[in-house]
Amino acid sequence: MNLPENVLKRLQDLFSLARSEDVNEAATAAAIAQRICAKYRVDAALIAAESQSPEEAVETSEFFEANRLSTWRKAIAAALLRANGCECFAARKRGKGVTVMAVGRPSDVATVKYLYESLCNQVEWLVQECRKNGKISGSKQSNDFRLGASAILKQRIDRESLQTRQQLRDDPRYKQAMIRLDAVEVAVRNKMPGGLKREAAPRQRSLDANAFALGVKAGQEVVLENGIRRGLPSKGGK
Repeated sequence: MNLPENVLKRLQDLFSLARSEDVNEAATAAAIAQRICAKYRVDAALIAAESQSPEEAVETSEFFEANRLSTWRKAIAAALLRANGCECFAARKRGKGVTVMAVGRPSDVATVKYLYESLCNQVEWLVQECRKNGKISGSKQSNDFRLGASAILKQRIDRESLQTRQQLRDDPRYKQAMIRLDAVEVAVRNKMPGGLKREAAPRQRSLDANAFALGVKAGQEVVLENGIRRGLPSKGGK
C-alpha cells in the first residue's frame, strides 16, 4: 500500500482496536481509519498540484474473485472503491465464479484493499460475537446480520461522502487538489469497459428480521465518511 509509514502505522494501531471486545471502539477505529485515508488522499493531491507532478496512471486490476459474489462483500467493496476515486465491475468467469475488477490509480486501489479486508474482518468479528452471545445462530441468521450491516453502511457512506466532499470544495485551500481528483475520476470513468449491464436485483428471500436488525444496529455504529453510488455492474452473462 502506497501510504507513508507513519500513516500505515496509525491504521494498524487503529484496526488492532477492531479486535477488542468493545464494539464501539472497533466501530470508531474503522471510522477514524477511513478519515485518515481520505484526508491523506486529498493532501497528496494538493502537494502534487503545487509541485505540478505527473498524475499516476489509471489502471484496471483484479480486486478479488469468488465462486459466489456475496451481496454484503460486494456492497463494501463498491463503497470503498468509489469512495476513493475508483470504479468497479464484476466480470463473469467461464463456468462458475466472479472476479471483481477495480479501475483506478494503483495507490488508491491498494489503500482500498487494506480497508476492505479490515472492514470485512470487523463485520465477521461482530458476527462471531453475536453468535457467541446467543443473539444469532446458524448460517442464515449470520448472513442476514451481514446483509443488515452492509445495507446501513452503504446508505451512511453515501450521505456522509456528499457532506465531506462539499466541505472540501468549499475550502479554498483544497481547490487545486479537488480539481486534480475530479480529473482522476473522469479518467477512471473513461477507462471503464463499455456496454456494461447492471446486475439483476438479487432474488427475494425471507430475511430473519432480528438478525438483519442486529446487523443494521452494528452498521449504524460504524461512521465512514466516503461514498457509494449503486451496486456493481456485471460484465457478460446475467
